[in-house]
Amino acid sequence: MLIMHSIVSAVSGGVTDISFHAVGYMWQILNCFLTASYSLTLRRVMDTAKQVTKSGNLNEFTMVLLNNTLSLPLGLVLIFLFNEVDYLLDT
Repeated sequence: MLIMHSIVSAVSGGVTDISFHAVGYMWQILNCFLTASYSLTLRRVMDTAKQVTKSGNLNEFTMVLLNNTLSLPLGLVLIFLFNEVDYLLDT
């Protein structure tokens, strides 16, 4: 449902856009899919983590840790894909 809403929003916004550019809207649609996928993955990981903990609750630190841990693989791929290693080593 969230994905469908995102697609409808992107298309309806594009109908009234004078400078419609297909590449920009394809990036926007991809962004919507990836954001929805990330949110669903985070929800699944948080639910699993709640079952594993003794109290069944996650504090703010744990939620931030889970969120950052999920983003690490994509961040590392992008660092190597865009050759940011040299920049990181120079700074």
